[in-house]
Amino acid sequence: MNDEFIKKLAKITIRNGRIDKRIIKYVLSNLSRKELIVYLAALKKSVYENSVRVISSQKLSDKAKKSIRAKLKDRTVFFEQDKSLGAGLKIILDDSIIDLTFSGYITRVLEQLKA
Repeated sequence: MNDEFIKKLAKITIRNGRIDKRIIKYVLSNLSRKELIVYLAALKKSVYENSVRVISSQKLSDKAKKSIRAKLKDRTVFFEQDKSLGAGLKIILDDSIIDLTFSGYITRVLEQLKA
C-alpha cells in the first residue's frame, strides 16, 4: 500500500469523535509494521489538527472545562496536567502556544524591560 492510501485511512478512522472499528480491524490485519508506523503518525496528526491542548498545573473544575469547551466548540479539547507549570494555563492550538501562566507573564515582562 502506498503512503497516500494509508494517510486517507487514518483521516477516516475517526469521525464525529468516534472510531470506526471496521477500519481498525482492516488496518491491524493488513498493514505491515512499517505501514502501521505511517498510519499511526497520520492518525496522530489528524487528531491534533482539529484539537486544542489545555495544560494546567492543577486539575480544572468541571465548570472551567465546560467554559473552555464552549469557547472552542468546533475543536476537540484535551485537558492535561503538568505540575511543573505553575499558576495559569498553557494552550496549544495548532502550531501556536498561548502561555497564560504566571511564569510566562514574568518572562515576557523581563524581556520587555531588557529591550
